[in-house]
Parts: sequence; structure tokens; C-alpha cells
Amino acid sequence: MEYLQLQVSSFLILFATGLFLGGFFDLYRVFRCRIRTGFLVDFLGDLLFWLLALAISGCLIYWSTWLELRAYVWLTLLLGVAFYFCCFSAALIPIFLRFWQGVGWLPRQFAKGAWQATIMARKLKWLTQRGKMPGRKPEDAPEPAPKPRK
Repeated sequence: MEYLQLQVSSFLILFATGLFLGGFFDLYRVFRCRIRTGFLVDFLGDLLFWLLALAISGCLIYWSTWLELRAYVWLTLLLGVAFYFCCFSAALIPIFLRFWQGVGWLPRQFAKGAWQATIMARKLKWLTQRGKMPGRKPEDAPEPAPKPRK
């Protein structure tokens, strides 16, 4: 009975690993659709994705089967990925889109605020240099620079 429990737990861990890899792939796929990059950045992003997927799946395969790479391991992973794409992918892609929109929204707001602060600082600097600061009396205004004689 103990051997059967070990097989069932290994199957469930590998199946869940396949589900996770499918979700991770969708998350990365939506991210790649949201940004437009060149060939080199695409290549590096793909390389990073596959290295992360390998590290995660390698750890989970090691945990569940002591890294015995037999046919049932690959079939169970493939079954988990296929189950994810059949049942969960269509429902999770809009959630992933909203996630990446939220992640992209915050830096845009910071950049927008920084740009507006820069414009306000330039306007204040211009107004103070011209002596037209609101609330300032004309006699407090700086005198214009004398014109050079010819």
C-alpha cells in the first residue's frame, strides 16, 4: 500500500508541475504580447523563461521521483500541460492581461507625475525669473539688467 501511495503522490506532483508550467508559459506569452522588443531581447527572454522552467520543473521532478526520468514522468508532465491548456488557459489569460496592465500602470503613473512635476518646476522658475510670481508686489520684482553701452 505504501508503494501505491508513493506512486500516486508522484503522479499528482508531476501533474501539478505540468499545470504550473502551462500557467507559467501563458503568463510569459501574455507578457511578450504586451511588450514589443527586438530579436536580442526576445532571445534573452526566451532563454530566461526556459532556464526558470527547467529549474522549477527539475526541482519538482527531483522531489517527486528522485530525478528518475522515465516515460511516465514525461507523459504525466505532458498530461498536466494539456489539461491546463484545455481547461484553464482561456479563463486565465484575461487575468494575466489585467495583471500585466496593473504592473505596467504603476511605473507609468510615476513617470507621468515626474513629468508634471518637471513642467511645474520649469514654470515656477520662469515666473520667478521674470518677476511675475503670483502674490508678489511689483516693487519686490528684481530690476532688469542694465543694457550695455555701445
